[in-house]
Amino acid sequence: METQLIAQKSLECENDFSSSSHAINSMGYESAQEEEQTFVIPSAYNQNRVTLLGVNPTTYYVYWEVLPATLASFGLDLHKQQLHFRVQSLQGDCLYTFESPFDLGEYFLTLETKIRDICVKMGFLKENQFIEILTSNTVQTFSTAIKLPDVSNEVWLEKHKNCLKLIQSQFESMALNASSTTNIKQFEELFYTNKVLKSRINSTSLLGKVL
Repeated sequence: METQLIAQKSLECENDFSSSSHAINSMGYESAQEEEQTFVIPSAYNQNRVTLLGVNPTTYYVYWEVLPATLASFGLDLHKQQLHFRVQSLQGDCLYTFESPFDLGEYFLTLETKIRDICVKMGFLKENQFIEILTSNTVQTFSTAIKLPDVSNEVWLEKHKNCLKLIQSQFESMALNASSTTNIKQFEELFYTNKVLKSRINSTSLLGKVL
């Protein structure tokens, strides 16, 4: 009887240990009181910057922001004149140009070129002269050119195949307990093939120098 009374009293006392429903209700109440946090992505960072990113082998992305104070220091009014952008290599070769009347914007461009380091320069034109305001980060372009193997590559590939065939034949000979004279003959054939290929490389190199 006393045991039942103790159990009943313990159930009547609501705490985290004796009443799971009380704990759940408390947690639900606390969650309802928490305020939802929202994060807003700013439309601008209030910093002078030009950013260049590679998207794929032929597409690049440009983002820029220039402060009004910076424009004013150059005496530039975007209501009357546009910003001028130049995509160029570090050697100074101009690869692409575009213009924009906005002090904050983005632009996708298509550019096919060999592997080189490029950047974007933002400025404006004054009496047909480019006046630089900002320069972006440097990005290495993708290669869109297909490099075909030359004669020497093909020759070395052929030699590699011959070596693989020789090794394969050695294993086959060992498995069949073939005579060692067969192996010697195969080595002689490989030596002769390599000699012919080497002379072909030398004659091709000489021909290239003469031309």
